[in-house]
Amino acid sequence: MTSATQPTVWQAVLRSSLLLTLFAAAFTLLMSGAYQLTRAPIAAAIQAEELRLVRALVPPSPPARTIREITLPEAITKALDLNPPAKGYVVFREAEPELVIVPARSRQGYGGDVVVIVAVNGHGELVGARVTQHHETPGLGDYIDPERDRNKARPWITQFAGIPIAAHPGPWRVKKDGGFVDAHAGATISARAATMAIERGARVASSAFVQLVALANRERGNDEKGNQP
Repeated sequence: MTSATQPTVWQAVLRSSLLLTLFAAAFTLLMSGAYQLTRAPIAAAIQAEELRLVRALVPPSPPARTIREITLPEAITKALDLNPPAKGYVVFREAEPELVIVPARSRQGYGGDVVVIVAVNGHGELVGARVTQHHETPGLGDYIDPERDRNKARPWITQFAGIPIAAHPGPWRVKKDGGFVDAHAGATISARAATMAIERGARVASSAFVQLVALANRERGNDEKGNQP
């Protein structure tokens, strides 16, 4: 006969289930709190890294340049295969627009998405590109990132600098596929993905150059009005 003070099997199961539920709730609250605490610093670090790469595409010669951040219009964000809201940059040399810099994505990387930023001038020339996000194999496909490319004298991605966009109607391909872009043997998937993203960004930035410059000037005007007493 079961003692009055001894829990039944169902009571034990119920107590265990309750304890597990409380533990799961506490763990969820803890993780949510940690996410809220780290979200802002992580976002700030990502933005700082992107700005560092943006500045790497800006000519260092005087006079000093002004970099204005803009929110890309929805249609342009979609054309770049990005998630909204997406940011771009317009670089002014004194008062004249010199570069438009936008991110672009390819979903065809060996390890997933490859995201780049590209700089295009008003003459339709691709000034340069940098990889901002990738998951390519270390020591194999990650050479698309110049900071991981073993060829420090001439990193792979520098071959895109100075390309007149209209002179290469596309699609841009690696040489193995009949195109003009060099790629490392055994790691062409990474090069294909980066090339796709770079071409996408270059074409969109070139075709929308005037629109994005006007947007930068308009947003600057709104900021100045907002700062007036």
